[in-house]
Amino acid sequence: MTEFVDILFRLDRLPAKITALVVVIVGTLMFAPDVWLSGLQLEAFREAYGLWFGIVFLVAAGLFTVQLLTYLVGWIQRRMRAAQLEVQTIEAVANLDPNECAVLREFTIQERNTVELLATDPAVMSLVRNGVILQIGSYGRASPVGPIFSYTISHIARPLLSESVLGFPPQATEAAVRQVHDMRPHFMERVLGRRTRTGRW
Repeated sequence: MTEFVDILFRLDRLPAKITALVVVIVGTLMFAPDVWLSGLQLEAFREAYGLWFGIVFLVAAGLFTVQLLTYLVGWIQRRMRAAQLEVQTIEAVANLDPNECAVLREFTIQERNTVELLATDPAVMSLVRNGVILQIGSYGRASPVGPIFSYTISHIARPLLSESVLGFPPQATEAAVRQVHDMRPHFMERVLGRRTRTGRW
């Protein structure tokens, strides 16, 4: 009796899939026609342990219901947070300030999907907070200006960030390129060092 009660209390530690399996198995032993159990050679098992089937079924079914509801509530909350973040990101892209645009232009200037940025820069922090850019990995590196981490543009923001939105001139003339480079974030030269121009910008 004590061992059986201990088993009942351990059911709440089982994954939802195992709990559902217990419900199905015990439910089958309780409600399946005798001819089925006879074919499966389970009649003797039901007669020996049938006294406990009802309580095991109820406990397992209750736990599975709680696990299912918990999963559904979590799924709904995650979807709601994702929808809120999408709206927040779209609004942030529509209201970028010059410093945020300068940070985002680095992805085009360097022609890379991932760039190193100063984690403590206010513009970088704002873009991360609004879901416009995402930090890649948990480890960065030290630099003379502060901690440097790798970032990428989020899938929500990427299609919204055209060159015109980011403040690039219509034509990549020498004067336009100098203008764009003069507006780069203050920390980029310390992060990258002096590099020659390799792309359009």
